[in-house]
Formats: sequence, C-alpha cells, structure tokens
Amino acid sequence: MLENVSLSSSRNSCSQLHVKETQAHVLNFRTFKIENENGIRNLILRRNQLKDDFAISLARVLETDKYIKQVDLAGNKIRERGIQHLISVGFLQNQTLLQIDCRLNPGLTDKQRKQFALCMLKNIEHMQAKDLHIKKSYLNA
Repeated sequence: MLENVSLSSSRNSCSQLHVKETQAHVLNFRTFKIENENGIRNLILRRNQLKDDFAISLARVLETDKYIKQVDLAGNKIRERGIQHLISVGFLQNQTLLQIDCRLNPGLTDKQRKQFALCMLKNIEHMQAKDLHIKKSYLNA
C-alpha cells in the first residue's frame, strides 16, 4: 500500500526532505509556460485503499503544485474529512489543477461534487486568463 512508502532510507531524511521541499518551493514560483516544463501531470491513485491521512497530505502538496493537472483517487477509502481537505486546501488554493476524481469514496457528498466542479471551472478560467494552454485530455473524466 502507498501509505507505507518511505521518503528516504537515510538517517538525514528530515534534512533531505526539507531541501527537496525548498527546491520545490523555488521551482513552483518561477514564471514559466506550463506546457514547456517537466513535471508530473496526472496522478493516478485509484483503488489503493488510501484514507483521510493520505488525502490531507496530498492536499498540502497540491496547495502549491503548478504541474499536476489531474488526480484520480476513485475507489479509495477517503471519508468526508479527507475529501474536504482536498477541496479546501488542495483545490481552492491551487490555480492550475483541473480535475480531482473522488468517485466511489465513502465520504464524497453531493455538495462536495459541486464544490469540485466549481473549483475546476475557477481554475480553467484562471488558466485561460493567463493564456495558458489547456489540453482537452485534462478535462476528460
């Protein structure tokens, strides 16, 4: 399961993680054309038995990420608390994420489905206003 993956096997994992976060932070605030940069665009994590703690951690990463466009979390074990973090921290703060699929999670409510849709529209409008290209594949469910 993904919940047990270790970020580093060395003794200095905390300092290595801090350096990586700092580097990612610097990269995320550069001015760039998104399509010309390297980075993960689609994160497919469906049916991995992921829970709220993973969703909350992912939301924190998505908050400042500028590369990821789609996240597929369908068929996991994420409850309402984890999904709400994805919306409020991940999707509302991120202006380039275009889709999060949380279908078939026990915590997904109709209200949250609507919130996801509104966040997606907000980000599409934001990217269009900055004249950034949006691939049609990013918008397919």
